Amino acid sequence: HNDNLQARDNDSLSFSDVGNFTYSPISFLNLEGFLYFLPGLARLAGGKGSEYFLDKFLVYLDNDKRRAALSKAERIALFNYLLFIQKNISDCIEYNLDTEELGE
Repeated sequence: HNDNLQARDNDSLSFSDVGNFTYSPISFLNLEGFLYFLPGLARLAGGKGSEYFLDKFLVYLDNDKRRAALSKAERIALFNYLLFIQKNISDCIEYNLDTEELGE
């Protein structure tokens, strides 16, 4: 996991790097690493079809320390981005049964 993530940045991070929830390196990141990769993970959260990632992204966000580390402006931006995703991939969200999870 370490070698894989060290070879990536937010632009090159791909679904194949983090999309397998049972073998994802994101679970092992410290707070600083998570915050570093948050923009790349957020980008992937808009994926559709076989690269649907929103469900995993929401699990990674369900962490008090991670959310508390964001500034108020960052939390607002993330909230607005999730609203944007909700509107743009609503069919995938419904298909994957994540409508309720996204509303929390």
